[in-house]
Amino acid sequence: MRSTLHKVTALFITLCFLSGCAAKGGDPNTSTTDDATRTKTEGTALGAVLGGLVGAAAGAALDSNNRGRGALIGAGIGAVGGGAAGYVYGSNAAERKQQYANEEDRLDGEINVVKKYNTDLQQQNTALASDISDLKERIKLLQSKKKSLKDKAYLTAEEQKYVNGTLEKNKKDLEHYNQELTSLSQYKQEQESKGGKSAPQVASLEQEITLLRNQINTLDSNNKQMAKLADNLTVKK
Repeated sequence: MRSTLHKVTALFITLCFLSGCAAKGGDPNTSTTDDATRTKTEGTALGAVLGGLVGAAAGAALDSNNRGRGALIGAGIGAVGGGAAGYVYGSNAAERKQQYANEEDRLDGEINVVKKYNTDLQQQNTALASDISDLKERIKLLQSKKKSLKDKAYLTAEEQKYVNGTLEKNKKDLEHYNQELTSLSQYKQEQESKGGKSAPQVASLEQEITLLRNQINTLDSNNKQMAKLADNLTVKK
């Protein structure tokens, strides 16, 4: 267990180092484009550090049999989720439209933004699928004839707090991504009406938007499933 905790500590140090590099990097004479990019980088790094800290605490609570292992797993998942949230914050803080020199650059930039969203959402959905799988195992324990196993199935106060926090974060993410989906779809339609040489880029943007819509639907489905499972595992007062 001590070895695992050392690994967790090493992970935090690495994340902190990366966030420090992100904050210090860059030339003070850079353009608006660099400022916007730096904002997103700093948001991602800071989110990863904070997410790792929260995830470690939650992971230790969920894996009561091996808190060191739980902390390490939770730190990894938390860093991914926190990094994704940090990137979203950075993207919103930076006025994306202002960072592009022309419409062609803007098209390429928006395609990359949606690709990043899709990557983050895929990782988020993968982590949620793992949590859902664990909750389903708890549900199986409820069917046991042994009272000791049934009691073990129910979520502790700490676990319930973790699940509620995850559900709330997912709702906020869904709101953000749906807003982005609407905005990006409108932008794509504007570019389609112009036609011309940008047609291949517009097609790529449309493909990424379709993937984004699918990832959002998956996140929504996962969140509803997690909420239903957790409700069945909550001790009614």
